[in-house]
Amino acid sequence: MTWYSVRCVFERPDASLYAERFTVWWTASIDDALVLAEQRAHAYEETAGWRYVGLAQAYWIGDEAPPDAQPTPLDSGDEVFSLLRDSDLDPDGYVRRFFVTGRERHAAGDGPGWFTVRGVVEWPQEGTYEERITLWAAESAAHAVAQAEQEAAEYAEEIIGGTYLGVAQPFFVGERPPVSGDEVFVLERVSDDDADRYVKAMFDTGRERTATAE
Repeated sequence: MTWYSVRCVFERPDASLYAERFTVWWTASIDDALVLAEQRAHAYEETAGWRYVGLAQAYWIGDEAPPDAQPTPLDSGDEVFSLLRDSDLDPDGYVRRFFVTGRERHAAGDGPGWFTVRGVVEWPQEGTYEERITLWAAESAAHAVAQAEQEAAEYAEEIIGGTYLGVAQPFFVGERPPVSGDEVFVLERVSDDDADRYVKAMFDTGRERTATAE
């Protein structure tokens, strides 16, 4: 048993609106996490008026535990999602292309409580960018962003010899740390693309390197 996170993408055709929603799961395998996340996605379709477009990207969060072990609580500072993507774009162009298009809608909420913050770092030696979501106990969204940005800068400089690109998108998880099945990050974006074009442009370009080790 271990922790996984899964990103699923949804469409709201009547509003030219798309949403990416991340959930966390305590399961025996990444395949189990994907099954549970897609079940949740289809249930969300029926109750919330969104259409699941079929994209699910999983990330292995934690160390393995015996099958009968209780979930190890996720803690402040934990990385709960990571995705690498090779790109020939310069850092500013990459950020504008995938993360800050000007058409995002996200409600950070406010605390005190638990937040996630999405940031982006550059691996210049490999022509690769990494999208990361980290979890924080904080007094406010601004406090969560401050913690996440400090961690991202240290990670970029000390771990990969890269650069933190200044993207900090917060999401209010709630008053308690997340448990299995909880949603840990949501971002909506307006787009005139149809679902296939949107997914290929934003999430499935063919140059992604997901971290799915078990």
